[in-house]
Amino acid sequence: MKRVYDDKQAREFRLWAVERVEFRNAHQMFGDAKVPWALEDLLGGDREARVAKARAEKIEADMRFKRMQRELSSITKDNAPDELIPKWAKVQWKPEDYPELFNLKKQ
Repeated sequence: MKRVYDDKQAREFRLWAVERVEFRNAHQMFGDAKVPWALEDLLGGDREARVAKARAEKIEADMRFKRMQRELSSITKDNAPDELIPKWAKVQWKPEDYPELFNLKKQ
């Protein structure tokens, strides 16, 4: 009987925790962490460690994005390595070859 009662209490506690997590996330009650709540946070998990990991992952993703932006902005016709820009992308158009695109009259 005790095991059945304990299982019932554990199930009710878990349902309460699910409801609390959904309420906090729905109302964006993240606190200073700005990280959504997870069920493990209320069931004995380490929220601080999860928040620290999420912040580290965000910083790493931001750094990768900035590095990619810097690499893309450094690409020009004159200084780009050959492996970054294919040959077809380097071909220069002559306006006289395409008068319909450049509003020129063919001579």
